[in-house]
Amino acid sequence: MPGMDSVLHNIKSVPGVRGVVVLDRKESKIYRRFPARYEDNDLLILATAIGNLYNSGLNEGLLTMNFSNGLAMTFIGEHYSLLALAQDEVDTIFLKTAIRQQVLHLIRKANSGSESSGSLSRSRSNEEDLELLLESLNQVSHSIRKILGGYIASRELKRCRDKLIKQYPFLKNLYVDNSGNAAAINKPLTDNQKDMVRSFGELVSGYYAASARLSPKMAALQLKDILREYSFKLSQIGFWS
Repeated sequence: MPGMDSVLHNIKSVPGVRGVVVLDRKESKIYRRFPARYEDNDLLILATAIGNLYNSGLNEGLLTMNFSNGLAMTFIGEHYSLLALAQDEVDTIFLKTAIRQQVLHLIRKANSGSESSGSLSRSRSNEEDLELLLESLNQVSHSIRKILGGYIASRELKRCRDKLIKQYPFLKNLYVDNSGNAAAINKPLTDNQKDMVRSFGELVSGYYAASARLSPKMAALQLKDILREYSFKLSQIGFWS
């Protein structure tokens, strides 16, 4: 399914997550991203188990199960069910937010055929733009974290976010974990697409500039090079203007 690789990657990229399995109930398909030591049969058992949770009558939503050596976080839904296995030290708030974002992405994709063209702005919704902006911000964080470490990456991003909250109050719902990973607590952050793009543009540039002042190695990296993978899509929503 188009976009499923991105969904699996985005959840698996949360620090502390060991693996992810997604069950598409309508298409009767299983998608997974787990280390090679996990057998396909084991993952089939996992997928069947989370499918049975919905069949047993549990309400749609998130369920967390704790074990002696980690935890499992499960989303139970009519169309999609998902399970992420993680270590004890995983940031559960960040993981919950990541799962909600990615499930919303899947549901939106599944329903896109029934949406009228007028419900989208130039074939893009605010939610799609927000997802792109979050991925781009987290890509910058990844580069900063590799050079300066997670503590400084988190500290500088939080400082930059907090400076912008007076101008863009919706940024108070931008969660930043202790490694500098960002996620939206409430979605959409705002219905004003221009303000959303503008705020992230200022946040990313300010975050990069603050980090570059702390390290010549960081300063040697160009922001557009860090965001090369996202550059064209960002230009389409006016990020670089």
